[in-house]
Amino acid sequence: MSACPTCGHHLDGLIGESVPSISKTPPNSTVPVVRAQQEDPTSCQKEVDRLDVVIKRLNEQRAYFLRTINNAQTATRRLPPEVMSAIFLLTRPPIDFEKRNSKINYQTFVSSERHLFEEDGFQLVLGAVCHRWRQIAWSTPQLWTSISVKVCDPELESNASILNLYFQNVQGLPLTIELDLDAQWQKLQEAKDDEERSKSLASLEPIRTSVFVDNAHRIQTLFLSSPPPEWVSSIGPSLSRCQKLFLAYTSPESLKEDHLSGLPGLQALREISLESIYNPFKLHYPTITVIHLKKVPTSQCLDLLVKCPNLVEFESPESRPDDVIINSRSTPTIHGRVVLQNLERLRWRISGDIYGHAFLRHVRFARLHHLEWSGAHYDTEFEESRPADIHASFISFFSELPPTVRSLAIGDFLMTYQITHDLLCSIPPTVPITYLSIFDVTTEDSAMVMSMIGRPVAGLVEDREDGLATVDPSKRGGPRVLPFLQNLRPSIDPSNPWYDFVLEMVEALFESRGKDVPFRLWLMEDLANNWKNSETKKRVKKLMKAGYDLEIMFGSDRRLSTTSKTVEPGKLEFIPDPKKLPAVST
Repeated sequence: MSACPTCGHHLDGLIGESVPSISKTPPNSTVPVVRAQQEDPTSCQKEVDRLDVVIKRLNEQRAYFLRTINNAQTATRRLPPEVMSAIFLLTRPPIDFEKRNSKINYQTFVSSERHLFEEDGFQLVLGAVCHRWRQIAWSTPQLWTSISVKVCDPELESNASILNLYFQNVQGLPLTIELDLDAQWQKLQEAKDDEERSKSLASLEPIRTSVFVDNAHRIQTLFLSSPPPEWVSSIGPSLSRCQKLFLAYTSPESLKEDHLSGLPGLQALREISLESIYNPFKLHYPTITVIHLKKVPTSQCLDLLVKCPNLVEFESPESRPDDVIINSRSTPTIHGRVVLQNLERLRWRISGDIYGHAFLRHVRFARLHHLEWSGAHYDTEFEESRPADIHASFISFFSELPPTVRSLAIGDFLMTYQITHDLLCSIPPTVPITYLSIFDVTTEDSAMVMSMIGRPVAGLVEDREDGLATVDPSKRGGPRVLPFLQNLRPSIDPSNPWYDFVLEMVEALFESRGKDVPFRLWLMEDLANNWKNSETKKRVKKLMKAGYDLEIMFGSDRRLSTTSKTVEPGKLEFIPDPKKLPAVST
């Protein structure tokens, strides 16, 4: 019977054969045998091979017994696998790419302040705990439906292996993949010659093959940041289940037109987001419902807007004028009135070129709910080429907004009294806009807008001293500006003192509509410091005691509210917790 020389453990029966006794100082009788074996390399190699088999068998048995011990000692050993699987899913559900602060997020699609992708290795951590956990995690496909990978050297082989593991474990469920290739893009840009570039592309080939060749049919949502241009040509019919596509570059990228030729082949595509794509492209228009564009030619934005019959949401907050892009189109392709029947949300930045004019002249809506308007058609950048009647088209556009519009956001342009007046006063009084946001403008611009709200359209007159609107006493009748407004978010600098124009607007709304129409004003938190003014307190308290349903929010935790049950009207109420803990007044 053979025994371990160190611990004395008997090996017979465990491995099925005896192992020669080995000690640190072999007896004299064994020396000749060793020497004889040393003189015969073939015999020695056979003995090494035999021992390798024995060692491998022992390691397997050792691993088996360790797994048995771990499974017996773990606190979760009595829980059924399906319960453990549910716990895993609750602990780490699939990544919600739309809610998190992703690169492709507009209030968020790609900007200079974007952060790195949020890589996820939770599933791998589960598999490292014990054999049972690994089996359960690997058998729970819902855990593997989303993956974010930052492709970096020297981890390319590891990146490909992880992707293949996800594809294997997700089984038949659709998969969301996010690939951050910014580092590889930079490396390709810095390549000295074609040979060096080809080598870099070759190192990425396993990842490209895994995503675009072997498993393309499994992908439902694909996020690509700065992929090599050669990869873009792989986006096509092979992605037969792809419903959402996000493609972005950190800097302007001139793709070849044939690189984008596969986009019409994505017949399941519903949503598409693109940034810094200057070449014209086509889509499978009938299926598209959501389009987000940034740094894309205005001509391309307009083309997609009018060609997708089932479009519900369209965002283009930062289009690129065609005259700064090589090979841009010379004239708009849109002619005649185009009514978008299904569009509900539009985020548009107007320009003063021929494409901006074409939009104002020809595009109308049947069921628009939300409009965010930025840019100026009178921008000096287009002064020489600006169409003569573009301002008339601007007034016509706003005068024909449909009665379905409920929300309006305006900003990010240099407001003048005339433009602001024409924009607000052109909106028909029958359009029930209840929400208005004023963003990325000066306090003076916000004051100008607020000096018009609730006042009679026919009676507005510009005050030459402060640039605000006043009302001609002889013209107080007729329709008023935004008569249905109930929520307002202005852009006011908190470093300035409390302005009378805020309360004057609130008083004008109360005077014109009475106490029964509620009004909510959303201000920055720091503006609450101006509440110490006694005259301000007196005016607000008067409105509230008259029964006006008024609420002024300062940030998220302080407010003035008529409906408060903890403080008297006119008192500033602190809300320390969103769960409505007892409030404190000052």
